[in-house]
Amino acid sequence: ATEWDVAIHGWIFEPEHTSLRRRAFINFLRKVLDLEKGEEASEILERRLRPFLYDNERGKSLTVELLTDQLSGDCSHSDE
Repeated sequence: ATEWDVAIHGWIFEPEHTSLRRRAFINFLRKVLDLEKGEEASEILERRLRPFLYDNERGKSLTVELLTDQLSGDCSHSDE
């Protein structure tokens, strides 16, 4: 049997909708940009900022499963 040793680096994170610090940061930017909460530009700002305001998770484990029957020949990619 062939054995592979592959290093996988990742970043596990989850959204934090109730964080007071993140909410304060968004409100600060609204004030600096002179935007009112509920206004369309303000909602767009929040939607665009949210992906950058996640909580990093430490000590999480990740399981990776390689389905070798889907690999073709000596290629290292799936046909699907």
